Amino acid sequence: MEAPSVSGLHSPPDSGRYMERQIYEASPPIQLIPIDAVHIEVPNASDINQLETKIKDLETRIRSSIESEERILKTLTNMVEQKHVILKVEQYLNEQHMDSQAIQSIEEGERDDGPLTGITGTFSFDQSITSHTLSLLESEEIEMSGMDSSSVPLWFSTGVIPVDKKMSFEKCLWRACRRTAFVRITEIEEDFVDPLTWTFDPLQSISTRKCVFIVFYRGDSLKKIVNNVCEGYGASQSECPKTSRGRQHYLKQLEPAIEDMTLVVRRTREDRHGTLANCAEFVHDWMKSVHMQKGIYHALNKCALDTNGFLSAECWIPTRSIPKVRSAIDRCSSYGGHLPKPVLNEIESKAIPPTYNVTNKYTKVFQDIVDAYGVANYREVNPAPYIIISFPFLFALMFGDSAHAFLLLSASVALISMEKTIQKMRIRDEIFTTFFNGRYIMLLMGIFSLYTGFIYNDVFGKAFNLFGSNWRDPFNSSHYEKWGRYIVKHKRMPVAILDPSEAYVDGGNGPYLFGLDPVWNVADNRLSFINSMKMKVAVIFGIGQMTFGVILSYKNFRFFGSRIDILTSFIPQLTFLSSIFVYLCGQIIVKWLFFSVEPGNVLGYDYPGSNCAPSLLIGLINMFMMKSRREGYTNENGTTVPNCYLSTWYPGQSSVEITLLLTALLCIPIMLLGKPLSTLMTMKRKRKAEPIPEELPLSDVQSTNGHDEHEENLVDIFVHSGIHTIEFVLGCISHTASYLRLWALSLAHAQLSEVLWHMLLMNGLNSISHQSSSSSSLLFGGLIAFISFFIFGVLTVAILVVMEGLSAFLHALRLHWYEMEWKEMGDRWMHYRVEFQSKFYSGGGVIFQPFSLHQCIENGQHLSDVMDDGED
Repeated sequence: MEAPSVSGLHSPPDSGRYMERQIYEASPPIQLIPIDAVHIEVPNASDINQLETKIKDLETRIRSSIESEERILKTLTNMVEQKHVILKVEQYLNEQHMDSQAIQSIEEGERDDGPLTGITGTFSFDQSITSHTLSLLESEEIEMSGMDSSSVPLWFSTGVIPVDKKMSFEKCLWRACRRTAFVRITEIEEDFVDPLTWTFDPLQSISTRKCVFIVFYRGDSLKKIVNNVCEGYGASQSECPKTSRGRQHYLKQLEPAIEDMTLVVRRTREDRHGTLANCAEFVHDWMKSVHMQKGIYHALNKCALDTNGFLSAECWIPTRSIPKVRSAIDRCSSYGGHLPKPVLNEIESKAIPPTYNVTNKYTKVFQDIVDAYGVANYREVNPAPYIIISFPFLFALMFGDSAHAFLLLSASVALISMEKTIQKMRIRDEIFTTFFNGRYIMLLMGIFSLYTGFIYNDVFGKAFNLFGSNWRDPFNSSHYEKWGRYIVKHKRMPVAILDPSEAYVDGGNGPYLFGLDPVWNVADNRLSFINSMKMKVAVIFGIGQMTFGVILSYKNFRFFGSRIDILTSFIPQLTFLSSIFVYLCGQIIVKWLFFSVEPGNVLGYDYPGSNCAPSLLIGLINMFMMKSRREGYTNENGTTVPNCYLSTWYPGQSSVEITLLLTALLCIPIMLLGKPLSTLMTMKRKRKAEPIPEELPLSDVQSTNGHDEHEENLVDIFVHSGIHTIEFVLGCISHTASYLRLWALSLAHAQLSEVLWHMLLMNGLNSISHQSSSSSSLLFGGLIAFISFFIFGVLTVAILVVMEGLSAFLHALRLHWYEMEWKEMGDRWMHYRVEFQSKFYSGGGVIFQPFSLHQCIENGQHLSDVMDDGED
């Protein structure tokens, strides 16, 4: 049995939301005070009852004011329409020279046999159907009816109809009356503001286009037809005096009445606006109190009512928070004077607890990145602390430009410095909120990108020579004379090749002090060199992160006591990964350290020079093909062998690689069959250890053995192990290739920066030097340079910082997240993951959501803070 429901609290939130909506939609606008979610003080029951009574009284008062205003507005609308009808009818009859005596004579039956000529001619009214007067009654019809035409009175009806119905309304009358009605329609020239939409602000009032119509006809039958057509089209008919004197007298009475009604509406709205303005000063306190009470009662409804009338509930509490909870219970008990005192007992539960990760404003964004695609299982290794470093670093490898990183860093610092001010503003724009919530990750991405920008020596696509390049000009005057003749003859620049043995001067200082030597920025083969370097860096960091993920899986297996997973998953996976991919990373590092342009003895072999530097890609292919290769780079007589870069480059390399390859292949059956076979042997031992009672029949013995269930579980284990083995083996290759995006995006970012620099900025700045010395030419050149610099700045921020930054962010997210592609396999659901988190993270847990009054208040936001105005 549950505790009493919170039905008593349904009314205050509804009434409060109604009052809040009226305040939010008020004109002029009324500023709502933000709900204070910092200072929390729970009101007592008597305060809530008083609050409910006060809100209901205010709601009744506002609803009564609105209903009264609607009735007055309907009356005012009819009066305004009647005013326009009288003005238009008077204008029409005066322009047609039909005074009151002429109308009276027509009504007395003085007419011709043909159409009425007294109301023909041109007029300002629209002539949508006919350009001439329609006959009011055909002579033949009068004769057939046996009625004297002079005895049929002439009537007319007037009213107002919307402009969009004008055409169809006139056609319908023309057909329904069978061409025996005389219709004239004209639009109201001035802006006719519908009183139903009238506000204090004229700009917010909705102007409704309406027309005044007048219909002349004879007889009661036509009058009924006209009335039915007007009713069908929603036309508002108005009584109009038939004499000019009567219309003028009625108009004099109508105008002061309209002014009085308008004044009443204005005073009513001003009074309601004042009431709402007073409510706006306290509505934030009302909503705060109500939502706190509603959250408390909602939590109490989850409690069970025992036979003694006490409420009891089971809940999860963080272990380290138990003393705080006990202290809070004691304070509440002493404050409220409750007897007996509430009791908190710890109980044993077989249910899996929810996952609770303690975060702060700095680490929350990283934890949200992990939780967005799956919450960690209880006590599972949480990837968030590791991606605090790895995520911005992988981003920086793709975004490595110091200038762009400085812009990103400046934006994040600005958001952090104005953090409290922006939070008080409660901005709900989705795009701005996304960037603001990620201000700390932007800070780290900017810092790491600044570092990688200095490593790449890349600033707006250009390099800076901060520490002095060790490359020198080895050419003399004879070389320059030869190049000059080459330029004259071939009309193009020659290619100058810098031989490192001559142009590179070490001087005992080693390479460039920090980062990439700036000479590569002006080299024609810079892409070949930079691409090779960035590709190897991407492979090293990618394989390093995957290896670290496998190592983290050991912590999970050890904590959960899964020795079989350590033996059949962790050890063979780490061995497989190390035998091939970690070995490849070692080769990259050794090649960087030991192989250069200078000949010498390298790793036990005579090294002739850079032409014999080993090819890592071909060497890896030869390793898988177990292809025999020549040892060393020279023959016995000391001459360099052909294709020396394909030779082995340390003693015993072929034997080592064959051993590593066979070791990796041996790990596959261990990962595939290790856990299923171990489970099968465990089942057999348990089956032998369980005695079969002799008194049970054979059918019951078979059911107790549970062969079908065991076989089904064993099949699931085989399928599960097979899928994960294939996923890991093939994933090692595909994941390594996936990490090459670090190189690809870095290359694209650098090339795009260079394009903007040379094609836009430099062309604009060079326009000044191409102009003549006259002031007008210099002014024109300066204008072009300014426009070029402005466009360069806008495109740099919009494309290279924002768009390229978002692209690098998504790719870094892709390298950390795991793709959850759920596929049904029997009664089990399997999932396939990629890259870093796939090595240790399952993400199948449930997040811990503690009861929080702060969250209850956040759920009670103002309507102005909610994106959808209809959301309550």
